[in-house]
Amino acid sequence: MCGKKKNKVIAKELSSGMTPSGSLTAVHTSAGDELKGIRTETNIISQSVDHDGDNLKESTIVRKKIPKNQSALERNAVRRFLPNFNKAHNSNFKINNEILEKADIKDVLIEDHGTSKIIGIQVTISDAAAIEKLGKTGTHSRQGITYDIFSKSIKAAIDKKGIQKYDDTERSKTILVLDGWYSATPQALQRFATDEQAFLKNQGYREIWFAGTIDKNVIRLH
Repeated sequence: MCGKKKNKVIAKELSSGMTPSGSLTAVHTSAGDELKGIRTETNIISQSVDHDGDNLKESTIVRKKIPKNQSALERNAVRRFLPNFNKAHNSNFKINNEILEKADIKDVLIEDHGTSKIIGIQVTISDAAAIEKLGKTGTHSRQGITYDIFSKSIKAAIDKKGIQKYDDTERSKTILVLDGWYSATPQALQRFATDEQAFLKNQGYREIWFAGTIDKNVIRLH
């Protein structure tokens, strides 16, 4: 992460005392603002990825298992997506705390505090295979071509949602938010959005977003 002088760290956040909820995140970019690497350290998890051109090398270690709270994870993904969504639509949407039925297509509701308009959000994990391996072994590592890794995992995540028999009209009113795996790059995501536009459009959602763990990787795919 030290690198040459032409490289820079563009984001660094440290919460006092490194409590379980605190974290240290460093984002490494080139002089041309290309994402080169990410490091995240907490008392619970350690994540690192390095990007070399089109290739990545990543490693994740879970230090301490925590109870799974699906609702909290979904809301965190929506919180990451909302600033960019609001900027794109010149809106003021925030999470609505209404409790939804489990059978509902929507996982989270957002409400515009200017117009009172409500939109349903469906959330799904962008890389289920990585999460599953972490759950079984506590570690996950891989290397390969960034685009190939993410195009495969994102399509699998969306396909999994596609087999669920929701009403087409309801789906067309709903935004799909992918809870994004941390090692994505904006270039890979933007290429996927272009290459797979027909596939994304055919899913029938109002919009589809990738909510990455850094702002650079919060991107509208469709």
